[in-house]
Amino acid sequence: MKNISLEIREDGIGIARMDMPGRPFNVFSEDMMADLEELIEHGATDLTGLVICSSKNAFAAGADLAMIKDFADMRFDSDWQAMRDRYSHLGKLFRRLERSPVPIVAAINGLALGGGLELAMACHARVCVDVEAPILGLPEILLGLLPGAGGTQRLPRYVGLEPGLKMILGGAPITPAQALEMGLVDAVVPIEKLLATAIELVNSTPALARWDAEAWELPAADRALLNRPGWDEYCRKVSGWDSARHELYPAVESIIACVGRGADLPIDEGFNVEWDIFVDLMSDPVAANMVVTCFLNKTAATKWATGQVTQSATGLGKIAWCSDTPLPIRLARSTDLVGEDLAYTLIADELPSGNKPFILLRKGTDDKEPVINDVSNMAVLHYVDNLEAAEVVEIAAPPALGRAIVELVSSMGKIPIWAIAPNSGIRLILETLRERIAASGLDDHQLAGAAGAVDALPLFQYATPMAAGDQSSFSAQDKIGGLNVLAEVALILLQECNSRHEELDVLAVLGLGWPKWTGGPMAFLAMLQREELPAQGLSSSVLSAVKEIEQPLKVKASYRAVAVSAASEAS
Repeated sequence: MKNISLEIREDGIGIARMDMPGRPFNVFSEDMMADLEELIEHGATDLTGLVICSSKNAFAAGADLAMIKDFADMRFDSDWQAMRDRYSHLGKLFRRLERSPVPIVAAINGLALGGGLELAMACHARVCVDVEAPILGLPEILLGLLPGAGGTQRLPRYVGLEPGLKMILGGAPITPAQALEMGLVDAVVPIEKLLATAIELVNSTPALARWDAEAWELPAADRALLNRPGWDEYCRKVSGWDSARHELYPAVESIIACVGRGADLPIDEGFNVEWDIFVDLMSDPVAANMVVTCFLNKTAATKWATGQVTQSATGLGKIAWCSDTPLPIRLARSTDLVGEDLAYTLIADELPSGNKPFILLRKGTDDKEPVINDVSNMAVLHYVDNLEAAEVVEIAAPPALGRAIVELVSSMGKIPIWAIAPNSGIRLILETLRERIAASGLDDHQLAGAAGAVDALPLFQYATPMAAGDQSSFSAQDKIGGLNVLAEVALILLQECNSRHEELDVLAVLGLGWPKWTGGPMAFLAMLQREELPAQGLSSSVLSAVKEIEQPLKVKASYRAVAVSAASEAS
């Protein structure tokens, strides 16, 4: 096996260590699944028990990036059954693991997210390292997906219907102590006792999932909850999805349907419910948009920025934080500070030429309007504290400054997006959004409830977030008005923005709070171009402008390569 090593002890217990070569995390690629299948065969014939652990600092994450991209492409040229066969393969492997004739225990030494937690839940018992950090979770909802390898069926059966729904629909991970209290793991121990405890559990745990026991049935309280009137509304309420937003994210209803239809069925029938619904969800353009922007291109963005940097350039080194704004915590942990009396300025180490490069941080005025000073040997960094991406605007920075900037952004825990001109994504988005809203005639109340505006506009301070109880008062016309504003802004960005389209979408969604369901302004236009969104209510000017776009903005799930400027072509 390429990704899993198997040590067989004298007592016949196998220790399977996941360790994908050249990867920071263990993920579920085609090769990893092939190795898992071979491991299952060993367990059935050669072993008396099995511990699954990791040789990396984390246990396992979700699906491999390349495989996820293939999943997003399949909706364009595969039939429903072909999609179901491929999407359900990992879940079927986990079920085979769960039906193993020997007891299997997961020894979780670090992060177990998505498919990693689904793997652990398919084992007969779980022991987790004792840390305070939240390391166990099913974050698929944050990408517009559902945990489709058995997660919607196993988690509610382990922890109860309502706690399970909150975890799956919220996407936030929990700590080992919380998992122990909820019944998701069987023991929490220091790292040095992890393997020994796992072996003890192998010797004391039957090779039988609790729901495979003849006497298993859903607890009466959960069955009553499942059969209560207004089940869907209840699920949205307990998980925080208000009526103005959940319709924009099809994964919400898909997860509710998986749990609602499957929880009181025999487990294998529940898995079939999950896999059927997962195919339908992956056929929806919203899920594909969110996966591409919030996962695939988010992951690739730092590599894109690094690729534009002279590798021999001087790094960040010591810096001076000279601002009334508190120093970002992650930056404070990773840098040496000097000086603190020049407003809004970071000073990197001297370059070989003797020049000191400046990184000017402009967080903007109170209304978030960015400020760019025309100063030579300087670059501007735009960012919002509670969002994930930052935009670098090159003014007259020497090539050697690039590496320092990328290191700075990464040290802040953000994704660097490199703009090639002052007419950049954030500046242009804010300016055009303000203009379009002023021309729309919509008031703050309408905009706060408009489809698409719910996520984004409060960050721009154009609308006041409404109380949850007020959301039901928004009319269809309010939502249409919001869609028109988004489309008009996206059309202007298409014509005028100098960023690559995939980078612009990452920046808009993760750096400014553009609605995630759209995948960003360019992905939103691509949905309109493909007629994947209803045109009813959109303005005739928007529809005409979309029809005039000569080339497809996307080919399947990939952005069409567009030369955005002579500068980008030269680079």
